[in-house]
Amino acid sequence: MAVLAVLVYHSGWLVGGWLGVDVFFALSGFLITTLLLEEHAATGTISFRRFYVRRALRLLPPLLALIIILVVVLLATVPAEQRVYLAIYVGAVLLYVANWIEPLGVPLGWGFGHIWSLSIEEQFYLLWPLMLLGLLRLGQRRAAAVVGSAVVAAVVYRLVLVHNGAWLIRVSEGTDTHADPLLIGCTLALVVRGDLLPHSRTLQQLLHGLAACALIGLGILFMIAHNPVDYAERSAGTVAALCTGLLVVSLWLPDAPIRPLLVNRLLVATGRVSYGLYLWHYPIFFALGVNAYGPRSPMLTIAAAWTGALGATLASFYFIERPALQLKKQFAIAHPGSTGSHVDNRWPSTYQSQDGPVPKVG
Repeated sequence: MAVLAVLVYHSGWLVGGWLGVDVFFALSGFLITTLLLEEHAATGTISFRRFYVRRALRLLPPLLALIIILVVVLLATVPAEQRVYLAIYVGAVLLYVANWIEPLGVPLGWGFGHIWSLSIEEQFYLLWPLMLLGLLRLGQRRAAAVVGSAVVAAVVYRLVLVHNGAWLIRVSEGTDTHADPLLIGCTLALVVRGDLLPHSRTLQQLLHGLAACALIGLGILFMIAHNPVDYAERSAGTVAALCTGLLVVSLWLPDAPIRPLLVNRLLVATGRVSYGLYLWHYPIFFALGVNAYGPRSPMLTIAAAWTGALGATLASFYFIERPALQLKKQFAIAHPGSTGSHVDNRWPSTYQSQDGPVPKVG
């Protein structure tokens, strides 16, 4: 859903589809924190080496392929006097600081404009495992309270900056001002893994009802929210992340009524290749002149852009990502005793992620 919203937005069809990034941030915060908590529960610690190697194998191979192709094409087409910008873009992408380029007055161009979100994600990967390991010394309940408080603080901080005249692009793309969707996912993982969800059937039904409302609300946000003003001034990204959190909670609980809507094979298959689809669609759209910021392109051009993006995504998945994912399995975390009597059987026995099923350890 998140990546399709972004593609439809970049096609000029969905004004609020940019919020797919915040949906992904919330999902990513939840997934990464869940995996780290599972490892900590099984081993008593977090292996930073394994974590960073697995993240590198997941993210870097297709990204490097994209950069190489873009550099070759741009060196052949960009005037020599403008190649300094290409060096800036490539350096910012490789160092995962691309989200700070535009706030510093150098707009990302030539097909790199979507990498800012990956930079925020990578900065999160770099900092969060160490922070989480420290927070877990407080216990999961207190850690959840601390991270939940950080969500509120991040929103207040952003609104204060906006009130004092901060540039909206700075507020939208800054790591410090775009932290709350990720932190919402992190908080949710601590709540779920800390067994803090309600066990009352009535409260679970209430959460299912709220999740249905959240799904509708997310659809409305996709249709009406404008970037960057609604992100910066009205916290649309925060609302989208909260809606995403409610959907995840409902799916985690038994008998989720929204589950049939989200297990559609097309959605699941799209989710499996979502990283590559996000990476490759933007430069292809850019090359064909399809974007959300000008006149809508002809339908035939948009169809060609989607076809090209899908073709590049599938090639990337089968020839680049899948071999890297196979290698990544060598760095999987063993979960000794995961089938023992201490497993909490009130929740699903496994959590399915791109990293494969992760046994739930009490």
